[in-house]
Amino acid sequence: MKASKYIPLTLLLAGYGTTVIAEDQRYPSMQALGEVNGIALHCQYLGEIQRIKRAIVATVPKERVYGLAFETSTNDGFLAFIKSGEACPGPEGFKQEIDQRIQDMQKAFAAKAGEQQ
Repeated sequence: MKASKYIPLTLLLAGYGTTVIAEDQRYPSMQALGEVNGIALHCQYLGEIQRIKRAIVATVPKERVYGLAFETSTNDGFLAFIKSGEACPGPEGFKQEIDQRIQDMQKAFAAKAGEQQ
């Protein structure tokens, strides 16, 4: 019976977290970066994987929600790329795609940090 008292509170907090994430542009930027990380993993672009992770460590607060978004999107991107049967993207064009997604992530986190000041 004790556990049943906590279920409504847990559901309420889970719903609140989902709403906050949906309104937070940092979360989609992590998903977008995870997607290209999955492709980089499949294509064995190890330098790009390292560059993505360095950018995340330098920019993103150490919060579970962002790490989970990145990891889930990495897995989804990896599997979707395999399923698509596409050839690996050329290194230069792929580097530019990653550059853009890193910049988008940095802007999203900088904008949120500016709001908090």
